[in-house]
Amino acid sequence: MSNILYWLADETACGFYRCKLPGSLLAAKGHNIIADETIDLDALGHCDVLVGQRIAKPGPSKLWQGLARGEGRSHPLVYELDDDVFALCEEPSNPNSVTWPALIPNVVKNLACSDVVTVSTWQLAEVVAQFTSAPVHVVPNAVPDDLKRAVTSYVPHAIGWSGSPTHDGDWAHDDAARAVMRWTQQQAAQRGNPWCLRTIGWVPRPVLKAHVAYPKARWDSTPGTRDIQAYYNLLRTQFRIGLAPLSPSRFNRSKSDLRLLELAALGIPWVASNVGPYADTTEAVGGLRVSRQRDWWIKLNAVTRDPELRQALRAEGQKWAATRTVSRVLPLWETALGLPTSPEPPPEQPREEGIHDPSNVS
Repeated sequence: MSNILYWLADETACGFYRCKLPGSLLAAKGHNIIADETIDLDALGHCDVLVGQRIAKPGPSKLWQGLARGEGRSHPLVYELDDDVFALCEEPSNPNSVTWPALIPNVVKNLACSDVVTVSTWQLAEVVAQFTSAPVHVVPNAVPDDLKRAVTSYVPHAIGWSGSPTHDGDWAHDDAARAVMRWTQQQAAQRGNPWCLRTIGWVPRPVLKAHVAYPKARWDSTPGTRDIQAYYNLLRTQFRIGLAPLSPSRFNRSKSDLRLLELAALGIPWVASNVGPYADTTEAVGGLRVSRQRDWWIKLNAVTRDPELRQALRAEGQKWAATRTVSRVLPLWETALGLPTSPEPPPEQPREEGIHDPSNVS
């Protein structure tokens, strides 16, 4: 068995899904796993595989490049990237757009000296392939195997969204925030139990602005959490319908469908922008798509008024999520890390015309 060292850039969603979650299954198979934001030089001397998650800062980059040049090194350097950091300079609404332009030269050098690169989508593979001659492995994001079996306790009549400050531009696209808030205010005039909007974590600025325009809309916000299990529980208990607005930006083109996958696994139908990884040309099922502003009104009415539709979407979503559990994609991780593969066959990966197999990406 192998000693695998994950050098984490964060311990939030990216660190969990791209390193700690697959690492936990590899540990269950007998591999020795260390995952930390601080690299242990003693552990480094005994590792068989070093995975560097989104290494970009000057100090870590200098060490990464030094390791690549080291004589007698036997372990591969695997560079893991889950976002198109090259596109962030075109995202003025994203707070990271200020930080990343200065770090891009480091990322380019780190990619160039790595032995293997792992990414979450074929679109991102095309981006990073411009900067490395190493094999680029596409390993899709996956959810824990037991997530789809969790008992769901729904809060009545709640549509919801969770996220960070990086998503203001998504809510601004096609004035999605205004469309959703206008629909929510219309619901407030209904008798019985009107549907409300609930957000978790960051409160998007377009949503705040829209609430000023529609002050009678029922809306409340819940603090976010970095604990992934607590996060799943918030989704499970706060949302009956999940919302996933997305803008058609260069950055979002390379993003994964993880938001829809999480909702589907938890049995929560979704309404999402018909854009990028959420578009109707992808495998994602379990919800309804919005192609223009007025569609938010139409699709929200459809999914909130029809319990049979919600049940059908819930069933097809959980069936899809069962094909994207971490145990299903583990063979892809094992191949990328140079480990013996599990007997479970990897899921078939859809790809657009012109996108090549990982072994041919150069």
